[in-house]
Amino acid sequence: MLELQAKGATFYDVRSEREYKEKHCKGALLLSYHEKSKKEIGYDISQDDFKLADTVKDKNAPLIFGWVVAGHQAGAATAAFFGGAMRELQGDYELAFLIAGMTGIAAACISLLINTSKPAFEPEPQAA
Repeated sequence: MLELQAKGATFYDVRSEREYKEKHCKGALLLSYHEKSKKEIGYDISQDDFKLADTVKDKNAPLIFGWVVAGHQAGAATAAFFGGAMRELQGDYELAFLIAGMTGIAAACISLLINTSKPAFEPEPQAA
């Protein structure tokens, strides 16, 4: 991430303002995403508040978003789609629930392999 920032990429922290003020990566800019819509079939994304288009003027500029948020969004979209597809095919959510549970257990086991001996980034010092 630091290499990308050194090459001009902008890192956006999309957590809440409170979380950003508590601790954030050095050089990260706040660009909060406020989820207000219910994520159901036909939901209205315009209810959510995310001002990416207003914030980023150069549409060709490299951007970095927090992987936790990206992973959460991709996981939520995948779960919603496949959960609905399983319900359409099977008539209930039982198999989708079992697959989600097994996937969660596998992800938890894999996370135990993460090396935590060295921090991935240096947090920016906070003003007293």
